[in-house]
Amino acid sequence: GEPILNYLEFDNPNVYFVVEMSSQQLEDFEGQVDYALFTSFFADHMDYHGGMQAYIEAKVNLFKNAKLTIYNGDDEIVMDILKSHGVLARKAQKYGLSFNADSCSVFLNKLEFLKASDVLLAGAHNMKNMLLVLALMVELSLDVNRVQKVLHRFSGLEHRMQVVSRAPMIVNDSASVTPESTLACLQAYSNVGPRVIILSGMDRGYDYSILNSVLTTDDIVCVSRDLSEKVIEQINVCKVMQFDSLEKSVLYALGLDDVTVLFSPGAPSYNQFKNFYERGEWFLDLLNR
Repeated sequence: GEPILNYLEFDNPNVYFVVEMSSQQLEDFEGQVDYALFTSFFADHMDYHGGMQAYIEAKVNLFKNAKLTIYNGDDEIVMDILKSHGVLARKAQKYGLSFNADSCSVFLNKLEFLKASDVLLAGAHNMKNMLLVLALMVELSLDVNRVQKVLHRFSGLEHRMQVVSRAPMIVNDSASVTPESTLACLQAYSNVGPRVIILSGMDRGYDYSILNSVLTTDDIVCVSRDLSEKVIEQINVCKVMQFDSLEKSVLYALGLDDVTVLFSPGAPSYNQFKNFYERGEWFLDLLNR
């Protein structure tokens, strides 16, 4: 949310700037970056870019302008995108790193280096992101043991699978603006049922049926007016409840006993809020009333 230009005063040869760029920014990006990390890929912003191919081209524009791109060699979608666009990139596995799905652990030189149970961030996707961070640290010849300690205590950013209560378990995932991000949240909290999942936001034509694979019959999906018709049609594994407003949906979820509440809207917030930050703050304020 802050312009990179605000930080130019700190620029010197010993400083690295870590920047997340949107596909809109990348569409006509002609600069150069030293290192780019390609974490994952799924469809988004189709209304802005007009189609999948244009969205991919915008993303790839970053990697075409990077001196070195690092990616997870186990991600076939990412690998195919890079290959089909002629982008030379390096697998994190080249640095002696690997991800074990069974144990949800990152290995370095065949030794377990990071365990999901030892970090505060939940979900396999976060462990895979850490894999790329560690690869970059090795590339920069930094002390990975110090980085390991930081990753152990890093609790994440506000509104991104932010645990705001543990008894009952309430998660503020307002940053979830696609079904895929809600899917990741459901996977991260797969053993804390029954769950109430709150969906809401602007309909961008997304496919919510992908959530069926991780929902159970004990779950409840609460959906407010803008998305209700699509969600009711596409989700068939669990009970789906329709509400006139997001506030009524949230208040219903908070009024239930012995459930985990996942505020993971799965859609952009622009029809009601300035951005997902504002939506997340609204959710936190509602909890404190």
